[in-house]
Amino acid sequence: DTNAALTTGNINIAIGDSSNKANTTGTNNVSIGNETLFATTGGSSNIAIGGFAGRDAIPVGDILIGNSAGKNLGNSTNNPASNTSHSRVVIGNSAMLGDSTNKHETNLGDVAIGDSAKKYKASTASSSSNGAGVYIGQFTGSGFNNFRSSGASRYHVAVGAFAMSYGGASARDGQIAIGYSASIGSQTVETETYNTSTKGIAIGYESEGASADYANITRSGVGNIAIGVLAGGTTGSTISGGTVAVGTSALAEGSDSIAIGTNATAGDSGGAKDDGIAIGNGASSKF
Repeated sequence: DTNAALTTGNINIAIGDSSNKANTTGTNNVSIGNETLFATTGGSSNIAIGGFAGRDAIPVGDILIGNSAGKNLGNSTNNPASNTSHSRVVIGNSAMLGDSTNKHETNLGDVAIGDSAKKYKASTASSSSNGAGVYIGQFTGSGFNNFRSSGASRYHVAVGAFAMSYGGASARDGQIAIGYSASIGSQTVETETYNTSTKGIAIGYESEGASADYANITRSGVGNIAIGVLAGGTTGSTISGGTVAVGTSALAEGSDSIAIGTNATAGDSGGAKDDGIAIGNGASSKF
């Protein structure tokens, strides 16, 4: 029963049990695997390969490869012609999976590559620019299925297993996170409660802090840079905008403070003093 409901739709290739089953008007689709593109009635120009890939999706111009890849890709208007929910690249088992209630939608041009990459939706925001992100790695940007942020999550580049996962991408935009668990969030607390920083850079193992310390670090402002193992991730710290922390466990707290070196600390504890500079192993400008 592949292509079973086609009326005006044409140039569709469907291989596998119930592949492209409900499509009536969609064209130029390739669906290979059990129940791939099962539910869409008018989606066109899609490639879905793997069991249940795009099964309950409303896709347009999407590439879905992997078991359950893009299974619940949505569309904010349930209209395949929508200009806010298409052209997504999803490669990996359960990548951009979503669920029936919280579908991945209004995420134009998102790229998710890796096992469970961007698995769960991180935001409930309806912004039409809630996508344009790149997520590469196992569970990268995966969100967490217990809660969603009301703030937008967009324009991110996250590379590395668990980078920006567990809500680390929620209520933020323009973050670059590279490395295992870089800019990671928490499985137990809402992201925007402790982290509203945007357009920053985090490079290194658990840069911006470990998930277990997430609720003990308050981060805000624009353009914070953390480079190094646990850089900018000291528990109990308050990090304002424009900070630069480079080195293992380097910490810059006050606005526009700079800390360079292993365990270097700049700015006042709690972020009350700005513009501190500390350079060298263990250097400190706290005052």
